[in-house]
Amino acid sequence: MASPSGGSIARTDFVGGWRITTASETCTLSTSLTAWGGGARATSRGCNSFELQKISAWVIQGNQVVLKGSDGSLAATLASAGPERFQGTTASNQTITVSR
Repeated sequence: MASPSGGSIARTDFVGGWRITTASETCTLSTSLTAWGGGARATSRGCNSFELQKISAWVIQGNQVVLKGSDGSLAATLASAGPERFQGTTASNQTITVSR
């Protein structure tokens, strides 16, 4: 389980099914430990924005989860905001919450 805000994140803390919420949309994210595109595999579903549609990988860097596009570009950066919840910003500086 992810530690409270700012704590270290284990790879297993971010595996599974998630809900993505931004000011303009809600969609889903599925993550696994399968190696993919410089990180582990991630797939978004039902997202309207291209920025979230392009998510295909994730990696832990320090105390943050970085969501990446298939081309390696940054999609979003997240920090633990408590059990089963991560918050951060997208590449376009939009607030994003990923939770179960």
